[in-house]
Amino acid sequence: MKEKKLFIIGALMIYGLSTLSHFIFKWSNYSPFFGYLTPINESLFQHAKMFFYPCVLYFFITGILFHNTFQINLKKWVFLPLIVFFTTFVIVYGTYYFFQLIFHLESMIIDIISLFVGICLGNWFAYLIYKKKNAIYLSPSISLIAIIGIVIIFTSWTIKPPREDFFYDKENQTYQEVFE
Repeated sequence: MKEKKLFIIGALMIYGLSTLSHFIFKWSNYSPFFGYLTPINESLFQHAKMFFYPCVLYFFITGILFHNTFQINLKKWVFLPLIVFFTTFVIVYGTYYFFQLIFHLESMIIDIISLFVGICLGNWFAYLIYKKKNAIYLSPSISLIAIIGIVIIFTSWTIKPPREDFFYDKENQTYQEVFE
């Protein structure tokens, strides 16, 4: 039951940090440093950063601070932000494209709900994997390499986004880069 609290609190913290991160770039007076970590425009790609970094931050901080208190298995713990991120990614963008392609509807309310559902389901899946004795998970070194790889991708595509729809900010009609 102790660990379950970390996952419930995690879902709420990640959601709160994700929501907050949507505004940090503007609040920081458009600081390039925060541009690498938070959305810099309204493109779909930039919004993936909105929940990736809070997932990683939450699991790394709780792993470091509470590994003794909750007897956290760090070998499994390092893999969990990837579970939460990819689950959230699939739900957020699956929901977006479903409503966009089928109903030609873009709704901030649907986006907010899908983010919350994605993070909650991601944390639930992460909890199930963490508690299962014979669960298949990536080794800590592979998990860290994957996380670092995603950070490199986010950084490079923030500096120079590909000219694809996923990277286009329809609202501002730009592929805005951090150093424009």
